[in-house]
Amino acid sequence: MPKNNIARIISMIFQPMTAAAILYAVISWYCAGGRDAIVYFLVSLVLVAGGPAILILSLTHWKVISDSDLTDRRERSLPYFILVGMYLVSFGLYSILEAPSPLLGITASYVFVTLAGALVSFFWKISMHLAGIAGPVTALVVYVHPLFALAYLLLLPVGWARLSLRKHTLLQVVCGSLYSAAVTLVITVFIF
Repeated sequence: MPKNNIARIISMIFQPMTAAAILYAVISWYCAGGRDAIVYFLVSLVLVAGGPAILILSLTHWKVISDSDLTDRRERSLPYFILVGMYLVSFGLYSILEAPSPLLGITASYVFVTLAGALVSFFWKISMHLAGIAGPVTALVVYVHPLFALAYLLLLPVGWARLSLRKHTLLQVVCGSLYSAAVTLVITVFIF
């Protein structure tokens, strides 16, 4: 299988929305369990994972953006600002539902990491694929178990894929990873 095909597959599997769905499933079950966990996960599925995926695919279909990878940094701000709004709605719903604080923490992390991605896009871009791995792994380490740190190893193949596909530079990959991990760490440890 050619290198670019492998890179595309890795990039597709490790979309930020996939990591979000897994993160919210684990945290919902870990913090609540039972019916509450299902409700919390469904909120995330609609507003943090599934909804954003549908938004990006729709914007691509309507030609508002060139491609679902948001390769052109000038096209990134609008979808990211819409995503921030979706994440704020989910934060509000979690607050109304009196969800456990880890759910509020990871949702706040999504708000701030995505907002930074939107603002950075005005002049540069960072890898949101890598941010979408580093932040959730950091949350799992903080809230569930330190052994989840092994999942940071996923940054290597995903980073390689993004570089191989020429979607990002090495600096953009590193910045996406470090920024997301740092923001998530600060929010989950010191705020929630």
